[in-house]
Amino acid sequence: MRLVVVFAALVAATVYVPAQQPSVSFSADITPQIRSDRQDDTRFRLYDDQGQLSRVRMNLLFDNGYQIRYFQKLSRIDNDPDDSGTEAFYLEDPGRWSLGKQYATFGTGRILREPVIGGTLRLFLPFGDIPLEVSVFDNGGRLQKGVSGRLGDNPGLSFFFGEHFGIAGTSLTQVRYPEQTPGWGHGYRTVLGADYSLASGGWSAVIELIVLRQPNVPADGQHDIGNLLLTYQFPYGPLVSGELTITGDDPKQSLRFSAEIPVDKNLFVVPSLRLRGAEGWRPAFGLRLRL
Repeated sequence: MRLVVVFAALVAATVYVPAQQPSVSFSADITPQIRSDRQDDTRFRLYDDQGQLSRVRMNLLFDNGYQIRYFQKLSRIDNDPDDSGTEAFYLEDPGRWSLGKQYATFGTGRILREPVIGGTLRLFLPFGDIPLEVSVFDNGGRLQKGVSGRLGDNPGLSFFFGEHFGIAGTSLTQVRYPEQTPGWGHGYRTVLGADYSLASGGWSAVIELIVLRQPNVPADGQHDIGNLLLTYQFPYGPLVSGELTITGDDPKQSLRFSAEIPVDKNLFVVPSLRLRGAEGWRPAFGLRLRL
């Protein structure tokens, strides 16, 4: 029902766009993966262990710069509270605002990626020319609702205040698998974060810290998460990465190593190896096809 409302809002918004024939383009990201969750459980999925979905995209670009963007999932994440086949559907004035179903603003978007229905505003503070991006949203029921944002460019400071943040299958995949989301009614009322990135030559590093407070279900507990991602792009070769995630109040740590090996211009082989606490090493083999 809410997506119907979003669609109606987008159609209404286009009334204010001068009559014109938009430029239409299509593309796709296909990310199948075979993953070993347990020694006796090896499965094929159309999404990877980081919650990257296989999807088809449509983009409508108007002469005045407005865009309507639509992302269709090719597969849903098991147990994901977002059971819609639509990943995103929104109208935007790029760099200024967007309205519809989209990912809430928070941090780098790698650790917390919450699909929400609402609006996002991008502006600069009058002092210091500091960028600020704010999302306001309400998914209804026992789902995500509230306000989130990110202040600054690099470094950046992020915040969320509301209900049920962090329940999406695309979120917190550094400390759980996508299908291990706690589900409806869970999540957090207050989330704070900081991130910083740097690059030199083929190397890049991203550090992100997240504080999860005021859980909607007390048994979920409060958590502090630290994440370090290192990547190296070989000239005309693979992109390799190593990622370390530490949960402050839990002795469990997560290590993940992966490579993105080009086979063709738009096709990559993606092997990975992951260690989570006492679960041992879990291998995975995936593909990434960009059309």
